[in-house]
Amino acid sequence: MINNTNEFGIDETTELTYELIEEIKKKYKKVWKTTLIDGTEIIWRRLNRKEYKTIMKDYEYIQDRGERLMEREDAVCRAAVVYPCTSVLEDIIDSMAGVSSVLSDDIYEKSGFRVDAPEEL
Repeated sequence: MINNTNEFGIDETTELTYELIEEIKKKYKKVWKTTLIDGTEIIWRRLNRKEYKTIMKDYEYIQDRGERLMEREDAVCRAAVVYPCTSVLEDIIDSMAGVSSVLSDDIYEKSGFRVDAPEEL
């Protein structure tokens, strides 16, 4: 059973407001917004190291590398997305094939998996 609300009380009827974004920022400091091609707004945060390690471990049993990657991308999105609620996010992931791949790439980048090129001293 999917939990349709999160720690901020966000459910299917919650509208994204400035006040809600500020409440989310108080907890996570930095958050980002991705707007999908259909206009849907997704608010997400960075992953921490513990979350990343858990996601990597939880799906290591999947033998097929492509399937394992897709499951991890979905899990990254579930962990980092704070708006919309889980059930809406699941509908988005199920209905738009590339969303979790693109969004998880952005989440990885902001979680420290991409840095500027090293500078020679």
